[in-house]
Amino acid sequence: KPPVGYVNEPRLRTIVVDPAKAQLARQMFEAYASESYNLPQLRALVASWGLVTRSGKPPALASVKRLLMNQFYVGLFRYDGELHEGSHEPLIPRELFERVQEVMARRGKVQTKRKHLFPFVGLLHCGECGCAITAERQKGHHYYRCSKKKGPCGQPYLREEALAAQLRRAVQTASLPDAWAEKMREKIEEWKVTAAQASGTAAQSFKEKLAPLEAKLERLLDAHLDGMVSREEYAGRKEKLLLEKSATSARLAEVERQGNHWLEPLTRFIRAAHQAHSVASGENLEALKEWTTRIGSNLRLAGRTVQLSYENPWRLVAARGRNENWWS
Repeated sequence: KPPVGYVNEPRLRTIVVDPAKAQLARQMFEAYASESYNLPQLRALVASWGLVTRSGKPPALASVKRLLMNQFYVGLFRYDGELHEGSHEPLIPRELFERVQEVMARRGKVQTKRKHLFPFVGLLHCGECGCAITAERQKGHHYYRCSKKKGPCGQPYLREEALAAQLRRAVQTASLPDAWAEKMREKIEEWKVTAAQASGTAAQSFKEKLAPLEAKLERLLDAHLDGMVSREEYAGRKEKLLLEKSATSARLAEVERQGNHWLEPLTRFIRAAHQAHSVASGENLEALKEWTTRIGSNLRLAGRTVQLSYENPWRLVAARGRNENWWS
């Protein structure tokens, strides 16, 4: 059974990309790589997208972790303890896959818990005196107030729920709904096809590197079948060659995309703006804080009201967010 983002094609006896869930699988990797979500939060996020079990429940934490570590997404798979190169289409760029592995390894280390978690500390400054906004816990609730390090200040306290509601509205204003994001992605794909047709033969050197690697793999297999190389030695040497081939193939794909390199930042922005839509409607306050700093600057709290200046290109989305035909 293939992982999320792929489906079996029984007629051709192969595995193909699932058009209904491939984008969701990519978003799952991008969300975790952003470090805005831990595994439990990511599980809740993907469940809100519709990636649930047959019984309609969120996937198990172990299942989410296995998906994020599955090399199938970069064109490889392991069978009977041995790494193989698949004939299926890679769904995740190798760079993104490796970034996810780095985040997972870093988060696997033991971290000291803080006594109280105030997610929005360090985000805002007082609109009256300019001091940092701090937080404290009273009667089971979190309140944010001016630190008053410069002297007396008349700014009132603001409860965390009210602050979060304002930040959600700010992020929502600079986000893209599903329909808009899909329309933009379709247009970008059209541009990619046009650019690829004019890319030339800049990738020839990488293609020339692939041929010797494939030859080495064939010779290694022959030596194993002839009994000259043990199974253990064969599996180890084969894995090294496959990883080198996979990395070279990834570089080849990157070079072939150079003709449309200007589209990659645009694609990432569209994905980010679309992801912001989920963050704005979710309950992850750490992600909400991270996205607020991403879309705006000069964040101030004055009279229990959040004030911020939208950054480019988020300013464009925020300014035209009410116009349903702005992309056309």
